[in-house]
Amino acid sequence: MSSGDCVSLGNKTNLQMSHHTISCTGTACGTALNTNATSTAGDIVGTGGILGCWANTAPVLFSGTNPTITDVNVDLAPLGSSCATPTNGLGQFRTITRAVVANATGFCIDASGAGDINDSIAHDCDIGIRVRRLSPNGTDVTGTLVIDNNVNIRNLASGTGPTLRDSTVRNPGTCNFANSGGSCAGAASVLTLSGTDFIDNTIPVNGTQVVPRSPLELRVARCRAATRLSSLHRLRCDRDRNAETW
Repeated sequence: MSSGDCVSLGNKTNLQMSHHTISCTGTACGTALNTNATSTAGDIVGTGGILGCWANTAPVLFSGTNPTITDVNVDLAPLGSSCATPTNGLGQFRTITRAVVANATGFCIDASGAGDINDSIAHDCDIGIRVRRLSPNGTDVTGTLVIDNNVNIRNLASGTGPTLRDSTVRNPGTCNFANSGGSCAGAASVLTLSGTDFIDNTIPVNGTQVVPRSPLELRVARCRAATRLSSLHRLRCDRDRNAETW
């Protein structure tokens, strides 16, 4: 289709995509899958695809027991001319499993309704994953690759309730993590790290970096630690990343 909305699911309605693809061939379509989330919402099961300039791929209202979505490929790159309106990926599902979401001008995945994300990929969006701290814990992101987004993960509320577990976060345009105000922040101030995570060139285990630092970092550290050096020389160690070995 070239404009408008596509599928609207009623209460208790499950959608089996069965290898079908929902495509927007125009530059400004509306909603691909309207889930009408209530306490009796149905689930969406792939394998299936959602392609093109969808303003909203599959939004879920933050109410009731939100549906789940499994085995879906979402690529919001235009199928023809450039998209005329902003595009967004998957909304606040209860659980998202094995989803690949890419090329949204907004977010790849909005998990700010405290839904969980498992074994998925979010790449080349403005925001890879939006999370939120909600009682008791918030979003749980497990076994997921978040890469090549402007901001890879943003927490929309203060606190570190959301959890990143056994996942990879790499190659941001601006920063890997941002706080509720949109400012870049360290991982520990945005969410809780659990298991073995891969964040750029670090490998924290349960939030603690255990892999040795690079040879250059070690040289600088040894240079600064040498007590016989003057304060000026120690300052040069920080400034000159080619510090000699002591």
